[in-house]
Amino acid sequence: MASIHMSINKSQFITVAEMAKMLGVTRAAINKQISEKKIPAEKVGRNYLIPKTALPAGLEERIRTEQKKATDMVIKKSHHHDLDFEKELWAAADKLRGNIDVSEYKNIVLGLLFLKYISDAFYKRHEELEGFTRDPKNEDFYVKDEKARAQILETKDFYKSVGVFYVPEKSRWEYLQTKTMQSDIGQVLDKAMDLIEEDNRAELEGVLPKIYTRTTLDHAVIGELVNIFSRISFDHDFDREKDILGRIYEYFLGQFASSEGKRGGEFFTPRSIVKLLVEVLEPYENARVLDPACGSGGMFVSMGEYLRNHGQDPSKLAISGQESNQTTLRLAKMNLAIRGLSGKVELGNTYYEDKFPHLQADFVIANPPFNAEWDPSRLSDSDPRITLGIPQSSNANFMWVQHFTHHLAPNGYAGFVMPNGATAVAGKEGELRQKLIETDIVDIIISCPPKLFYNVPLPVSLWFLAKNKSGDRFRKRSGETLFIDARSIFEQISRKQVVLNPDHISKIANTVRAWRGESDANKYEDVPGFCKSVNIEQIRNNKYYLNPGLYVGLAEAENEKISFDESLAITSSFLKKQTKINQSLNKEISFKLNKFYPQHDWSNLDFSSREILEDLCKRIFAEWFVKFNYPTNSDIKFVDSEVGRIPEGWSTGALTDSVDVLGGGTPKTDVKEYWNGNVPFFTPGDANGSFYSLKTEKYITQKGLENCNSALYPKNTVFITARGTVGKLALAGVPMAMNQSCYALKGKDGISNFYVYLLVQRLIESLQKIAVGGVFDAITTATLKNIQVVKPPASLIDKFDELVQPIFEFILATQQEYDTLIEARKSSEKQT
Repeated sequence: MASIHMSINKSQFITVAEMAKMLGVTRAAINKQISEKKIPAEKVGRNYLIPKTALPAGLEERIRTEQKKATDMVIKKSHHHDLDFEKELWAAADKLRGNIDVSEYKNIVLGLLFLKYISDAFYKRHEELEGFTRDPKNEDFYVKDEKARAQILETKDFYKSVGVFYVPEKSRWEYLQTKTMQSDIGQVLDKAMDLIEEDNRAELEGVLPKIYTRTTLDHAVIGELVNIFSRISFDHDFDREKDILGRIYEYFLGQFASSEGKRGGEFFTPRSIVKLLVEVLEPYENARVLDPACGSGGMFVSMGEYLRNHGQDPSKLAISGQESNQTTLRLAKMNLAIRGLSGKVELGNTYYEDKFPHLQADFVIANPPFNAEWDPSRLSDSDPRITLGIPQSSNANFMWVQHFTHHLAPNGYAGFVMPNGATAVAGKEGELRQKLIETDIVDIIISCPPKLFYNVPLPVSLWFLAKNKSGDRFRKRSGETLFIDARSIFEQISRKQVVLNPDHISKIANTVRAWRGESDANKYEDVPGFCKSVNIEQIRNNKYYLNPGLYVGLAEAENEKISFDESLAITSSFLKKQTKINQSLNKEISFKLNKFYPQHDWSNLDFSSREILEDLCKRIFAEWFVKFNYPTNSDIKFVDSEVGRIPEGWSTGALTDSVDVLGGGTPKTDVKEYWNGNVPFFTPGDANGSFYSLKTEKYITQKGLENCNSALYPKNTVFITARGTVGKLALAGVPMAMNQSCYALKGKDGISNFYVYLLVQRLIESLQKIAVGGVFDAITTATLKNIQVVKPPASLIDKFDELVQPIFEFILATQQEYDTLIEARKSSEKQT
């Protein structure tokens, strides 16, 4: 198993990028001060790390001054409730973070936001009660005696009876504001959280973060955060303030999720995905709603917003949620409370411990973990959820699907996120999908664009299941399924992320409403390239695949310049050639899989799904080189090594012992004869999440190649992005040159690049964590040299290469076939 050993503990250092953010200057300015010996630093590779314990006198004061400026920008602003307010708050809070870990800072900040909310809700009710006690017409509360009035104002039941948390005096925001300059502010906040939990045990016991004493964050910074959040105020308009607080909490959740990258997806689903799910589900008052993988509760919040926007009461949702992570569960409970929502949110692993075994939900909504491993042996033989069959331990997708369907009421409706592979994967999952389809529960499948999730390019689909397609709220649609291909509908907000904007969501949701025959909707029509209503017989004829692209076809706009006959001729000619290639590769893949895994039937299978093949390669690599379950004729014995237990006969060493690391370069951009030639020029932007890169955004000439520091790297060279967006991988689909922001990786001593690609892919997260120069800022050759990996025998790598080579060739072929077909169509259009 790959492991990393660094001689430097990064927690004791500040990166150049972090220092630049703290001081409000460029990284170049910090590097200049380091070179002038004004800031002490240790060089690691080509970058510097600044020891926290050796900051010169005055530098910490400069940092505090910059943090104070960020705070003042919010505190002294006259308007603090416009649409950019949450962005300004985030900018200030992020500046105060310094170099504390995001996952720790998240709980500090969100805990304070929650404290602000419940304090303000308490003050609102306190003010209301005081008015009652002074109103002679109010027979329940009117008193003349001040002591009696004070007693009423501190009676907990008078708060809890209207859904407001009672807040003890030393937990109230006004009290906390008086302590912001004190060095014990951390203790004050932890005590405030304890007191609130004591007085609201039923709802909040174990929920609030009590980490303010333990944190390494400076007490003055904690005080500044209290001051910043004090600006969230609308005098007596608490309803408006509550809405803004909820918006800020959700915005901060999203920003923390983005900062944490892949880990962020574990507690936060991007808002546009959630909104689309809810718009299609169309929840209503008094509905029973279940999210068995609820994360921070965003699905429930969005449902509440939908009800409010349609003139209904969100508090009447009957919410049930389950979450396996204690910290995330706390975020969910705070999130619901801020939004005025309540319900049961329980801690537990949904696979093995269904916290709501008898719940029949009107709506199930979820974004479960994708392709997760699980242990089927822990299920009881009589588990009522298992109606299709038990999924394999390597992939729990259809365990989730069965859990969702089990909890649907007779007219229930489910909407959830699934990886695209679940729509077309074969084997056991394919069998389960077939059984699901034959129950006629699959209502709508929507394929989404990639890059909707933070730093995760994995393409996803939204699945909607209707328990009763012949008698629910909509028209009878038994035996029908709507497919929508929304992969080309998105708004690019950064190189790493796209969103569905309100217009996109409306287009998709209105298409669904039209198809379901809703009274206020337009008449439904199939739209080539976008949507198609399909009967179950057509799905059967397509091997029970559920990927929308298979059914909706090509958009008419792509064909309008050429005749139908010409289009058919192009497609037919291309497919004849490609079919021969595919048949040959199909046969070879089946032969190799049968050789290594003869216990399974690999005959007469279609391997044309690129996603399935990519996933298969990853799984085989993990099985052989991580779990050590590789083909052998003898028992595997293990020995100790510096990276843990490894098979006898294996060794360990630096990644660079097995892999050559080669550089690139860019020709002069002002020399025109170097550019716009026929040589593909790979840059970080060309790493789009696919195994192979076939085309590049930029091309150089042969002369440009001769006048830059890049070689022409052969097909199947592994490229890794080393600066900016760190750790994106791609295999060269054709010979390519490369710029200086990437490295080319090639196996040494006959080690195949397929092995190198999958090995480095497993190391990406670790590489990003130790990237120097900033947060995921740069991988250096020194970084790669410090990676310790397990080294299998060459003979085993050769066996692995024999198995996966035809699979990689098929992945490349399927990618090429689509590009070639599109080019053929474009070429024909130009000639007409």
